[in-house]
Amino acid sequence: MKRILALGLIMLTAHPLAMAGPQRPIDQGTTYLGAQYSRLTFSSDRLVTSATPSMVMLRGGVFLLNNIAIEARYGTGVESDQATAKDDSLVRARVQHFAGTYATGHIPLGSRSSFYVFGGFSEFKARFERPDRQLSETEFSGSYGAGYQINFSRQSGLNLEYNRFMEKNGHRLNGFTLGMQFYF
Repeated sequence: MKRILALGLIMLTAHPLAMAGPQRPIDQGTTYLGAQYSRLTFSSDRLVTSATPSMVMLRGGVFLLNNIAIEARYGTGVESDQATAKDDSLVRARVQHFAGTYATGHIPLGSRSSFYVFGGFSEFKARFERPDRQLSETEFSGSYGAGYQINFSRQSGLNLEYNRFMEKNGHRLNGFTLGMQFYF
């Protein structure tokens, strides 16, 4: 989490550098593909108090209009975390997979950076392992978030975002994400 916040601070510090230069590539017809790393916080009224697993995601989309895109994401867990269950036993929590589709709206900040908001739907599957049993939970939920993006050229950029991946049936999953994208 500290690394993501530090990188976010670097991105905000670099914002003045993003004010000049070529126009940002968020125009109608632009497609993009990227990779992201997310540090998550998962809590559940029924399963565990709190766990902080992480995942990596692939992200791809197209700008249907200037500043408005649709995108799809797919992710898988890369790091599990120990959490405490409601009966005080230790549980290992891990992301099995994540998939989502979003509509994204960008608000330009200078010529190469933007603030963006997004919303859509996600499916999330997690695995919880205890010494006596294993449990997999799958939920489908609406999700939303906001982010900041700096494009260093017409071909590439970095982004930092907060995402509320899921809130359903007493399960809550949110996280901070750091990523990069390439434009075509």
